[in-house]
Amino acid sequence: MNKTKNHNENVMKTFTLLLVAVLSTAVFAQTPEQLDNAARNYIQALKSDNDGMVESAIFHCLKFNLFYPDQDTNAMVTELNTLVKNGNTDTIRYKAFLALEYFRSQKLQDRIIKADYKDAGQFFRMLNQEINNQVLAIND
Repeated sequence: MNKTKNHNENVMKTFTLLLVAVLSTAVFAQTPEQLDNAARNYIQALKSDNDGMVESAIFHCLKFNLFYPDQDTNAMVTELNTLVKNGNTDTIRYKAFLALEYFRSQKLQDRIIKADYKDAGQFFRMLNQEINNQVLAIND
């Protein structure tokens, strides 16, 4: 039984690493077909039962929109909205909320510098700070 459990965990870890690699490289897709495939991969990853996969997908959805702002992201926004309400963890719900704020605010999108962000945690802290700055500026 323990051997089967270890094998299943190894298979899941391998699958997760492979999917993260696909997500990481997909943001730099260039053809319309590659962009559509990348968007579908991100949306599918948002629906994953693996919390780490979902968090990574949220980050990659943000990067996708950052680099390809003219692409249709309505399905991403729909999934992010679902995650805000029904995400498995507080972290997923909060990251999905931050992402939705980004997608919904052209002003916020304009403030985020287009760069190849590698550290998701740092990106979400920056996004959180920008949202706080925007809210504080409104209340001043």
